[in-house]
Amino acid sequence: MAPGDHVHVDDRETDVSEWLRFEEEELGTKPKRWLINPANDERWLMKYATFSRPRGSPEYRKGDDWAEQIACGVARVLGIPAAPVELAVERAPDEIRYGTVCQSVLQEEESLINGDELMGELGIRVSRGRRELYTVEAAFSALVNILPPPEVDVGLSAWDVFVGYLALDALVGNTDRHEENWSAIKPAEVDAGRRLSPTFDHASSLGFQLSDQDKKERLSSRDKNRTPGGVRRPSQDAIRFQATSDFSLARCPRTCWPAFTCPLARTRPTNR
Repeated sequence: MAPGDHVHVDDRETDVSEWLRFEEEELGTKPKRWLINPANDERWLMKYATFSRPRGSPEYRKGDDWAEQIACGVARVLGIPAAPVELAVERAPDEIRYGTVCQSVLQEEESLINGDELMGELGIRVSRGRRELYTVEAAFSALVNILPPPEVDVGLSAWDVFVGYLALDALVGNTDRHEENWSAIKPAEVDAGRRLSPTFDHASSLGFQLSDQDKKERLSSRDKNRTPGGVRRPSQDAIRFQATSDFSLARCPRTCWPAFTCPLARTRPTNR
């Protein structure tokens, strides 16, 4: 993003109270379910905002919903393929629930192949309790024979586009690029190639978990590690990729996206 660029998001909530419930989503730890918009039969994933219940302090609603909406807007400004996201509200006689709806990236008869499955095809076994093999090289290898999304510029590979996803993560502070949060799309046609899915699930971004009081304290704090501009090394769990690689995305500060200037796409993980 260039200085002066603005991210415009629609802060109006889509009322999904009358949308049809299709099925529960099993992946992930947060409550979510698939809905069908009766106006056009499109499938959208309803992700409910979550709450923090700190001991000795009042409960508060976290910012999963607005964080995901803003991250989608940032992706749109950068020209990075991302699943469309809208703020949503679901009204019931005894409860009102807020969250987001994310449009399905699949067409009829298509299916997702998550990153762990793609790496597993190469014998790289990665799971929630076993991430020591989850490296940048592993992701690169898994994407060698995957096509890029059709909406990106001609000449970009799936890896080039994936690097754009990581650049987006860095911009919005997304800490959840685990092995099930990136995928390839398996087409309905047997002889058609698999292609990289648009990026999705950016709720763990932009300090979404902070309370309003914590935000105020950080804005006025003299502790540099607590201010918005403070730089702290994230935990290995937050990085998700294991730091066993001699290939560092940090070597190249720009990506191949229009909002940047220097192609990171020319840099590849080196074979050992």
